[in-house]
Parts: sequence; C-alpha cells; structure tokens
Amino acid sequence: MKLVRLCDLTQPRRERASPKGEPDMPFIGMENIESHSRRVLRFERAGDYKSDGFRFFPGDILYGRLRPYLNKVWCADREGICSGEFIVLPPSKSIDSSLLAYALSQHDFVCFASDLNRGDRPRVTFEQIGEYELEIPETVEEQKRLAARLNRITAHLGEVKARLATIPPLLKRSRQSILAAACSGRLTEDWRANNCLHAGWPVKELASVGVVSGGITKNSNRNKLPLKVPYLRVANVYENRLDLDEIKS
Repeated sequence: MKLVRLCDLTQPRRERASPKGEPDMPFIGMENIESHSRRVLRFERAGDYKSDGFRFFPGDILYGRLRPYLNKVWCADREGICSGEFIVLPPSKSIDSSLLAYALSQHDFVCFASDLNRGDRPRVTFEQIGEYELEIPETVEEQKRLAARLNRITAHLGEVKARLATIPPLLKRSRQSILAAACSGRLTEDWRANNCLHAGWPVKELASVGVVSGGITKNSNRNKLPLKVPYLRVANVYENRLDLDEIKS
C-alpha cells in the first residue's frame, strides 16, 4: 500500500455543458444520488433544467461538494450532464475509478471533507480535498482486484438489506392476524374446548361492554388545586404499550 494525494491521482474535468443544447442527455442533480451508497436513485432529462452543468463520461467520479457529510459519490456508467454542485473526477492511469469511488465515500474522508467549511450550505473545492492522502494498493491491477472484491461484498450486503426490509411488513401482517384471531376467539379455541368452555364467543356492541368518556383539560388554573394525581397524556400512549417514563400530575 502507498499514500498518495488525491490531486496527484486525478484532476477535475471542468467541461461545461448546456442542458438546452442537449435536452435528451441524462442529468444528475444532488438529489438524484443516494447518500452513503454510491448509487443513483434516478436520472432526469437535461432539457428540464436551465442552468449549465458539467459534462461527465463513463468512468468519471461525481463527487457531491455541497454538504459533504451527505456523502454523495457515484462512478458514472454513461455519458451525461451533472449540476455544478459536483466535482467531476476523470479516470487516470494511477487509480482505478471504482476504487476511488469507494475511497471518497469512506468515513475518514467524509469527516475530513465535512470539517473543511462551516455554515448552513458548506461547499468544498477540489483544491481543499485534493490535499487528502489516500492509502491505495501499489499497482492498478491490485486496485482493480480490490475494487472487484468490494463490489461483490457490496452486492451481497445489498441483497441482505433487501431481505431484511421484507421482515417488518411480515411482522405487521402477523401481528394483525394474531389480533384478529384473538378478537374472534379462534386464538383460544382449542384451549377453551379443553377447559369445557363454550366453543363460540358472543358478539356484542362495544357500547354494551364499556363506556367511552373524555378526560380533563390540563391548564394553568388546575395548578391552584390542592390535590395532585398522576394522569396519562396522549404522549404516554403508543401502539400496544404505555410509556410511563415521564408522568405529569
């Protein structure tokens, strides 16, 4: 491994492009790249934008310089136009583009870039981030092998993430099914049969088994009253549970 400054590996591509001149060209804005994933959410049509941007080509790295803590990095797989909020870094003989995209999205670099400027809309320049030293393999061949391995790991993590995303809806449907079975009596049907209870439960209107009543209005006038008792607020009531960490009186 070796330490190399970013500015010694590549220099920005500053070729301007007018969306009006090439309206059907793919366009990438900051909102089109997902944070922390090096993934494009969607491509826009250049003709729908007015301001000039930068042209990019396959293999270029688009680095989001606005609010660098958002960590928006993408290795282009096509030609297009991007907004001026990106620094376009073309391929070079010194660094594999895929590996460079990984390096620029790592925690250490994100922290470095995020600490360079302050304010509500901080922006970095290439002159600032170009001084950052990257630790990379000695040869481009080694870099390509490392990038390929990272791509395989990232793809596997993406599959795992997609599978995990299916679990909450399944749990919700299962919870709803159990609740429906409990309310209908099916959940305890066997237990009731074994304990000589009636096989079916009677169906009654809610008004016949309980009374819905309102609470009190808490205001400053009640502070003068001598009796203080705990009371439940809407903030204490959640789905299937009560949060009693903070109880007002």
